[in-house]
Amino acid sequence: MLTPRARLEQLYVEALTLTDTTLSPEQINNLARVASSVEQHKAIVTVLITSLLKKLEDPTQDVRQHKKGLTGGYSGRRYDTQWVTPFMQQHFARYAMAESGWLTRSLEQPQAFTLDFQGKVRDQEVKRAFLLILDDIETKQADPKAYLLALLRMLYHLQETHKVIFSPSQPFKNSVASVIAALYRHFFHAYTVRGAARLPVLALHAAYACMMSLPRYQDKQLLPLKSHTSADSKSNSVGDIVIVHGDGGLFEAVEVKHGKPITSDMLQQVYNAKIRSTSLARYYLLSTARPDIADPMRVTELAEHIQQAHGCEIIANGVIPSLTYYLRLLPDVDEFIHRYTQSLQEQFALGSEIKHAHLAVWRELLENLQTPP
Repeated sequence: MLTPRARLEQLYVEALTLTDTTLSPEQINNLARVASSVEQHKAIVTVLITSLLKKLEDPTQDVRQHKKGLTGGYSGRRYDTQWVTPFMQQHFARYAMAESGWLTRSLEQPQAFTLDFQGKVRDQEVKRAFLLILDDIETKQADPKAYLLALLRMLYHLQETHKVIFSPSQPFKNSVASVIAALYRHFFHAYTVRGAARLPVLALHAAYACMMSLPRYQDKQLLPLKSHTSADSKSNSVGDIVIVHGDGGLFEAVEVKHGKPITSDMLQQVYNAKIRSTSLARYYLLSTARPDIADPMRVTELAEHIQQAHGCEIIANGVIPSLTYYLRLLPDVDEFIHRYTQSLQEQFALGSEIKHAHLAVWRELLENLQTPP
């Protein structure tokens, strides 16, 4: 007898050779609505695959009853953790959950996935499509295999489409001003997906990578980026970007606040939580907001007081002005552009907060930068 994982593997192979489907246009539209949102709703896609697979394995199970505590329920989370998420991590790593789709608050509710399910999914159209598919299976006896084959095929083609590997085709030789303008448009583009808050951090990290040859950073090491979704207390980090001495001691750090002007209260909190107990020589508190500092005089006074008491020089500033200063220190901004582009692609490949839309916008901006004036 096949295990659920083995069954899923067989269905995956079958899906890749699928040329037709028995699903109706309405069923396809609902499925496409869910599949196309996978970057923003990994959990829903995972839960849907789990439900369809479980229904194939046990046709008598009402998969809307996804918890043991529900009437006639089963443990969807356990089933997912054991069989589905490992499959996703192997074949669709970019779209896979770390452990289970049921760790998402909106889906872990002790309520059946019926049409009146109250879980707070950000995109109501995606939620509705997800519930309609399960309702279709349980109340209208729709074919779960047809749904699952079509979904796996959609995910495969979406993954292939999202393999956006690009590199600058020629030297840029652009001014710092033109590169900063491109970065500004990249950071503040009207994205319909999350993750834009990560872009300034990647850009600053790329700039630091370029500056490590400067005298100030000789014998220092720039630490790799940590996940933007992990709390600093858990990642054991004092900031988004950290530079250490050769012996591992802290030297300099950068914290980026997205859309929040810097205040003296914010600075005090950062000092108490991240600076006070360290030997940091310099700390940058940067903001993407405009204005970047809400009360400049009080922030400056507090920064001077902290430096006198602790020794750490604190610089509060905007992200764009700081990047402008950093790029002016470089002999050629080409290296920065290449590093930033590479970082975007690496983060995208890791399934991080960087989405296909972020790469697509940057590629367009690169094309403009490479166009001779």
